[in-house]
Amino acid sequence: MDASCRFVSGKYNAAILYRDYKLLCLIARVKRNRLFEQYKNQIELDIVRTYPGSRWLQDNNTQAVIMQQLKVWCIYSSIGYFQGLLFLLVPLCHYFQGLDHISFFAFVRMVKNLYFVHKDVIDPVESHKETKEALHVLRVLSHCTQLEEDQ
Repeated sequence: MDASCRFVSGKYNAAILYRDYKLLCLIARVKRNRLFEQYKNQIELDIVRTYPGSRWLQDNNTQAVIMQQLKVWCIYSSIGYFQGLLFLLVPLCHYFQGLDHISFFAFVRMVKNLYFVHKDVIDPVESHKETKEALHVLRVLSHCTQLEEDQ
């Protein structure tokens, strides 16, 4: 296993991540996922708009993998889908092609690491409001600027 897979799996064995991902996929197939259904149309629109020049992303099999990962994400996390998640997920799916469980948990880890930036903006109970989303964008940009200044 290469270093990036070890980074994603952390203290867990990749086989455990594979098992957990397959269980989440099974739950997604059996259980009605209202959170995913709420965002499904928007996700379908956003997939083709995320990287419009990518031939890889235009492939139906690729889109099916990404839809599956977002469906599992909506079961795994109560945050749901919001604009910008595809910019994190798509490169991971491309890099870890054929290792859907690794790309999914890399995505989970990345979102959890970014949580400190948007934890007060994203409330899984209430709907997203434009002012909160604008505030989130400003916080992310100010954080990125601060990181550049520190270097």
